[in-house]
Amino acid sequence: MKFIISALILLFSTSAYSYIPKLKTIIKNMADKRASSSSLLTKEVVFSTENDKLVVNEKWYIQDDNNILLVAEGPSFRFVSLHRDGKRYRLNQEGQVLSSDDDTSFFQSLFVNSDPNNLAKYLVGLNVASADILKKEEPVFKLEDIKLESSDSVRLTRLNGVVNYGIGTPMPANSNTPTPQVWVVQDLFHISKLRGSDFVVEASKFEKHRRGFWYPQKMNVKWGELGIEASTLKLVGINIGPKTKKKFSFEYLRENKPIFASEENATLQKIQNFYLKFR
Repeated sequence: MKFIISALILLFSTSAYSYIPKLKTIIKNMADKRASSSSLLTKEVVFSTENDKLVVNEKWYIQDDNNILLVAEGPSFRFVSLHRDGKRYRLNQEGQVLSSDDDTSFFQSLFVNSDPNNLAKYLVGLNVASADILKKEEPVFKLEDIKLESSDSVRLTRLNGVVNYGIGTPMPANSNTPTPQVWVVQDLFHISKLRGSDFVVEASKFEKHRRGFWYPQKMNVKWGELGIEASTLKLVGINIGPKTKKKFSFEYLRENKPIFASEENATLQKIQNFYLKFR
């Protein structure tokens, strides 16, 4: 009898470990970890090179999934960008508003967006998921209409000893070229690691904030020669009154002109390039 009970326990624990939900289900659970209401996220970001270190303070004003403002300030440096409906707006040195499309370099959206469709678009853009996940599922009326979804893009893997859903194609054993991938903690649905074409993001120490908003307290980014460690200082809800709503305007961008790095400061130049690419 004891042998049978032990065998059943082993069977169910193995099944639980080996179960892989559909990618759409994983994305839906990821989105459920974010708040759909307006928030203010404050972070301290430490940039390190071989010979230098510099601290930048970031304020992220999140009105909703499609309206996000960043104000980043450090010694002799300021960067302001407005992300609206898939585009980024910022000022150049002449005070002109420049626009560009948000792409997978804007990885912050993957950690704050509460719209499953937007998360799916990011994964498709990163080339870790097929565009099929963007298609609307047809209602099923007959058993024979049920279609089995391929789980080729999702697998179980371990990262730092923790079981994760690995999304994307693993790097071949005989290759030195990393492939884009996303790691999501099993059952918790927190993004623990993101690897793009030329950058890596590792997130840890997730904490639950207001209205069920889970966000990492620590985020490490590796890009070129820069080492970046971001610490979450505060994540609170905000009311979008007239004063706050103005922040999401071109007028606010023009009133808060950026301070560009001097050519003599190599570290600030690298930090500025980071913001121009990722923020």
